[in-house]
Amino acid sequence: MRAGVKQDLNDHVRDVLASDLTPGASHLHIFTVRTVSIRGPIPNGPMHPRPLIALLDGRDCSVEMPILKDVATVAFCDAQSTTEIHEKVLNEAVGALMWHSITLTKEDLEKFKSLRVIVRIGSGFDNVDVKAAGEFGIAVCNVPGYGVEEVADSTICLILNLYRRTYWLANMVREGKKVSGPESLREAAAGSARIRGDTLGIVGLGRVGQAVALRAKVFGFNVIFYDPYLPDGVEKSLGITRVYTLQDLLFQSDCVSLHCNLNEHNHHLINDYTIKQMRPGAFLVNTARGGLVDEHALAAALKDGRVRAAALDVHENEPFVLSQTPGGMRYAFPGYPESMNGGGYPFPNPAATVGAMGGVHSTTPHDHPPPVSHGAHPPTPHSTETGNHMSKPESSEVH
Repeated sequence: MRAGVKQDLNDHVRDVLASDLTPGASHLHIFTVRTVSIRGPIPNGPMHPRPLIALLDGRDCSVEMPILKDVATVAFCDAQSTTEIHEKVLNEAVGALMWHSITLTKEDLEKFKSLRVIVRIGSGFDNVDVKAAGEFGIAVCNVPGYGVEEVADSTICLILNLYRRTYWLANMVREGKKVSGPESLREAAAGSARIRGDTLGIVGLGRVGQAVALRAKVFGFNVIFYDPYLPDGVEKSLGITRVYTLQDLLFQSDCVSLHCNLNEHNHHLINDYTIKQMRPGAFLVNTARGGLVDEHALAAALKDGRVRAAALDVHENEPFVLSQTPGGMRYAFPGYPESMNGGGYPFPNPAATVGAMGGVHSTTPHDHPPPVSHGAHPPTPHSTETGNHMSKPESSEVH
């Protein structure tokens, strides 16, 4: 069987290379085939003359179609799990594009017979079993620069809202509260905190983390960061301070902002134990991954005032359901139709992912926050030219 696959590939390469001598030959197509011939037989199945590329968990192929229509068949599955993906895709797709609303475990990856590459449309890839993909000979790629500036801007907006209480003050005006004179103004603005001189602690100094650091410096924050995977000297190029343990960062920070990937080592990085290492009354911001925060521990910390307020753009369980919010957190921010994670790039199926909503959670959304003491420290993804729908129907036919 393997010899037959190799012969088919060699025959196809000869035919294509011969077309290189004819005017108007497609150089891109030839380059792709040469690449396949160099790497040899595909571990998971033979390459088709016109490969099938599938967008697993979305419908919008408007970006991919103009690029791939001459060299590949593009299908969209709009699936939330591999049980919803059509058999044709599972058997023939050599490439898969995916957002973040579908997860590919080792068992899911085993269902794909020809898959060669997975591209995560975004920076994080915690919804793909990368180790299993490697065992099956499947490359996993991401888009590291996706939404960097937008997520950083959104992070700064959340931080400013926590410090300056913009949302709460806007609510007062909307509800008709009259503010006249210095005393009523002072009362309305009670709890607003000065930014300059406070310490912002960034956990994970990747592209977004660095973008946040540069923006925060402009507002007068003293910026520190913890990232054990970066080489020494990064802090000098950015003009910020490095700490070498998470405990040190939590101990020194008036506001903690999370910008790290989610993996098996940092699930619930912020938990009851680490929250106790934070400064009493510190702020917490998470625009990275919901699984980084133990929401029950956070709810308890909000309730007793140890964490003054938290701005969460992501949740551990999405779509976000208010009724399932842990006790102690009140949903105090109206949120967005799509996640701000990805920084304003609309998800192709917002209805399926409405739960990734930005939110400011506080125990006192309409009241004055408790006083803050920063001086005390705690202890320690039919065939047409416009995209193909490849969902799994109840019958065996492709709709």
